[in-house]
Amino acid sequence: QYYGFKVRIIGGAVRDVLIGAAPRDIDLATDALPDEIMYILEKHKFHYVTKGIPHGTVKVKFSEQ
Repeated sequence: QYYGFKVRIIGGAVRDVLIGAAPRDIDLATDALPDEIMYILEKHKFHYVTKGIPHGTVKVKFSEQ
């Protein structure tokens, strides 16, 4: 489902992919506000951590496969 926000992969994941390594984590930057991100995550039943809200971040942790 499309929500109209821009999103980019940033940080170490970009470096890892460029050197042919598997990323350990993926950081995303978006023009969505944290409240908007949390709404989308809740709608799709993702669990998230709000500890970084003062810095504008929302953390989503996926289970290890």
